[in-house]
Amino acid sequence: MMQKMSFTFEPELLEELDRQARELGKKKAQIVREALYDYFDALHATQEIDAIRRGESQTIGLNEMRRAVNA
Repeated sequence: MMQKMSFTFEPELLEELDRQARELGKKKAQIVREALYDYFDALHATQEIDAIRRGESQTIGLNEMRRAVNA
């Protein structure tokens, strides 16, 4: 179930949001939702890369991943 929220944006950002909504034929709320999902995906990827660099997480090779998925 969706919940309503209110946000305050700079005029320039609102103008761009309005323009993109018109051009894409999407609702502004949909664009904001998609942008937040993209932001969180990028944030999680960055956090995982940082964990790998700190030695707190490990990577596996493509062949090992395929074996795990097909098992």
